[in-house]
Amino acid sequence: MCAGSPLPPRDGAYSIAAIAAACGFEAAGDTGLCVLRLAAPAEAGPEDLAVALSPDYAEALGQSRARAAVLWPGADWRALGLAAALFAPRPRLGLAELGPLFDRRVPPPPGIHPSAVVAPSAELGAGVHVGPLAVVGEGARIGEGAVILAQSFVGPGAVLGAGSVLHPGARIGAGVRLGARVRVLENAVVGSEGFSFAAADGRDPGR
Repeated sequence: MCAGSPLPPRDGAYSIAAIAAACGFEAAGDTGLCVLRLAAPAEAGPEDLAVALSPDYAEALGQSRARAAVLWPGADWRALGLAAALFAPRPRLGLAELGPLFDRRVPPPPGIHPSAVVAPSAELGAGVHVGPLAVVGEGARIGEGAVILAQSFVGPGAVLGAGSVLHPGARIGAGVRLGARVRVLENAVVGSEGFSFAAADGRDPGR
């Protein structure tokens, strides 16, 4: 069942109007049209939302069975044979907004896995999930509904905002502050010391 507002369940279809409202896009055409998933222009079918963020995809999109697409600014959606279109003010940022919306992975239930290590001084909000072998350091603060998946690490004094997700193996350094609804992907590191080195004798190794 597809509805324009509010957004339907994550395993259902989204209307063009609902996607536009959720992601801050401009919508055109049949905004009641429903789509189930994202797809590359050449592979998109009638129930897909084709992602074509530059004119380079125009030919493939025109040959597909897609009825709706996210397009580059100024694209002539009617000439491409579409029934509806979405326009992202900043295409790359728009793609980042779309990904989580169509993420069909089932969120894990709240709770702390028996193998996880959570420091006694850490503060966990309501509904937080801490997965297998994950570590939450001393004084860390985890916002409501955050998800910390297997083998992730939240350093001492770090802050993870409400609704955020650390995918398996993600590392958040000590004292790092992340806002609400942040997604850190597998094995990414936030807050590392970087790769800048200086020689003790005054030589600049970058020269």
